[in-house]
Amino acid sequence: MKILAIIDGLPGGSHRHAVEVLKILTNIYGHDILVFEEPFHFTSNSLDEIRKYGLMVHDINYRFQELCLNYSNNISKMLMALYKFLINNEVYCKFIINELTNDLMHNNIKFDVILDVHESGISLVYALYLAKKLNVPIIKVLQNEPFRTFKWFGRGYRHVDGIYGLLEDSYVFLEHRLTKAIYSMAMKGGMLRGIASVSQVPIYYSNIEKLSNKYGVKLRIYRYGNAFDKDLIYRYRNIYDKRDYAVFFGRLTPAKGAWDIIKVAKYLHDINILVFGPISNRIRDRFLRNLPNNLKYMGYRPINELYDYVARAKALIYPSHVDSFPLVILETIALGTSAVAYDIPAIRLVYGGLKPVHMVREYDISSLAHETKRIINMSIDEYVKEHEDERTRRFLKEHDSWEKVAQETLDFIYEVLGERH
Repeated sequence: MKILAIIDGLPGGSHRHAVEVLKILTNIYGHDILVFEEPFHFTSNSLDEIRKYGLMVHDINYRFQELCLNYSNNISKMLMALYKFLINNEVYCKFIINELTNDLMHNNIKFDVILDVHESGISLVYALYLAKKLNVPIIKVLQNEPFRTFKWFGRGYRHVDGIYGLLEDSYVFLEHRLTKAIYSMAMKGGMLRGIASVSQVPIYYSNIEKLSNKYGVKLRIYRYGNAFDKDLIYRYRNIYDKRDYAVFFGRLTPAKGAWDIIKVAKYLHDINILVFGPISNRIRDRFLRNLPNNLKYMGYRPINELYDYVARAKALIYPSHVDSFPLVILETIALGTSAVAYDIPAIRLVYGGLKPVHMVREYDISSLAHETKRIINMSIDEYVKEHEDERTRRFLKEHDSWEKVAQETLDFIYEVLGERH
């Protein structure tokens, strides 16, 4: 099968999911995949990284990124890009996209499907433009909700990031309205033929099933959705020799709990908390200025070193306010460390009922600190018992291979295309 894959080039769970699945579809299952990174979401070396994994990238994609640097993370331009496409099918850097499609057609390269492995409206804009040029259907894989219903205003950033968060919620509200209109256009026109979701959470927020039912578009919630690398993770798994410290790892933004981490550290003044991961440039100076003595910012560490620290910790503090299927928690419990998180839908719907995943009410810093301290003070017998729980062991077994996620992706593609394999 020949697949044109559109992915998010920024570091994070969406990028990780896409790369892991596409690597397997190419290197193990032998499918021909050309990767295209959407504008607004890439880093300077993201295309080189993709090529390292044996995935194909067209040289034109590099030129495309050079021209789109001015658009990267530009909120007004992103909104305008969505609006212009709705009004007259205009896309930024159209002449380069046309060069790409002309080159593909000149070399008689035909695709069976466009696999858009990101929920954004912008990626769907480019998927639609390419689909019309190349006469090929689209399948979307949702990593987060593409839009929210009117029940929510934005994504709740105003509750954790003040005036800036309110402005961001206002932008997100407008983006969601435009994105929903583009999804409707894509479904109504018959180009968007299938939508898969890594968990129930994107469906919960968006009610996208109403649109898919209206236009007869196949909708699938993956059974596995995400996974961890058991060959690497289980080298470090440790439930017996634990140290009395807590960790956080991931992107440090207000939505992921950057300010919550500082607040909870002040409650846990006698417990060290090690924090790993990149800090949002906008909050970096303020975050580093306000660190309590027991909160140690470790920055970026190689993955082996990170896993070693996490596996020896007794608790992960994960006060995220926005998520869909957080890999951080999956990898943490696979490493044998318990997690404390807010009871947002992503935690309840994905990890609910697993004993090593402890939930407290969102924004309840006191309860977050109290539950972390309770885990730190657990006897080793009690700690081991919650990690050896049958339901937890079964959950980890189900998610211990990205090949399962790749297979369910492939099965869904065949189902949408009406092919047998």
